[in-house]
Amino acid sequence: MRSDKSPSRVWICAIARPDTHHFGFTLRDVPAWVHRFADASAYIPVLAAALVLLAGIRTVYRRTLGRRRDRYERIARLGTNAHASFFTSVLGEPPAIRRGLNGTFNELVPGTDEFQTAEREFWESVWIDRDFYVHAFSNQEDDAVVAFSVTTRHRRFRPRLVAPGYTVEERSMLMRRLGFSETNRPLFDVRLGRMTFEELGTPGSTDAWVGAHNMHYSEAHWYGNPGNYQWYVFSVNDAGVSDTQDVHMIGTVMSDHGPWDFAWGFGSGNDPPYEAMPGWQRFRQRARINTYTVLAPSLLLEDYPPGGDLTTHPTRYGPSSEHVRTLP
Repeated sequence: MRSDKSPSRVWICAIARPDTHHFGFTLRDVPAWVHRFADASAYIPVLAAALVLLAGIRTVYRRTLGRRRDRYERIARLGTNAHASFFTSVLGEPPAIRRGLNGTFNELVPGTDEFQTAEREFWESVWIDRDFYVHAFSNQEDDAVVAFSVTTRHRRFRPRLVAPGYTVEERSMLMRRLGFSETNRPLFDVRLGRMTFEELGTPGSTDAWVGAHNMHYSEAHWYGNPGNYQWYVFSVNDAGVSDTQDVHMIGTVMSDHGPWDFAWGFGSGNDPPYEAMPGWQRFRQRARINTYTVLAPSLLLEDYPPGGDLTTHPTRYGPSSEHVRTLP
């Protein structure tokens, strides 16, 4: 009888205590996992408080010591063909000024190589910061930005624009011997408020004028494919900080007796050589760039709103000082 009952007791014991180690843990381990989770969860409020503190420090840094660096990073993200709302999201606030503007532009006649003048409606927008202005034109039909400008308002705020393309230059003999034979140099590397026009090299299409209360000076350059087929205009805008009080255009770029406007490099064929204009050279050696403007590939230089003959009407790249002077 004893031998017949032993197998039954062994079999019942096996059913009552399965080999739970096959699954990686036992039932008696469950309380230990609960305790470990409870111990870890005690640190969650501490971690959450640390994250909130770090976010607060980051916000304070961006508003104080890191403010200008933060603004440089934001401005560097701007570009043509973006939606105007992207500018708002990057700059952190809506434009202070937004108005409609009718202009003209040259469009290619389908099936020909000829251009014809057509009307175009734009939105003009101006974002205002205590250190800079961002000025943009966008199409009214889709709000895509076709041109934008950045103007510095403070001598210590110096945003940078670097060309997308570059030239290959040979390094010095020492660097070549070390195995570094060539270097890539961008077509331009402009820092507003610091770089002079002379550092751009040979001037591009240049337009300047002086009025009773306002003035403007600009040089436009086109670099083809290395410049993404965009026009780049570097200028002195009287809405920004500038040194034109000490560097005058009258008596250098223009005659003392007028007319007080100037145009050079627009293909008229009557321009004197730059080397024969010492007054203009002196101006470019001293005048610092305070505004850069980028035109989308779809926009010719003469299409810049409102469009027209750049040699016969006052052109201004960036915001109008008459429009922004009422705002802080």
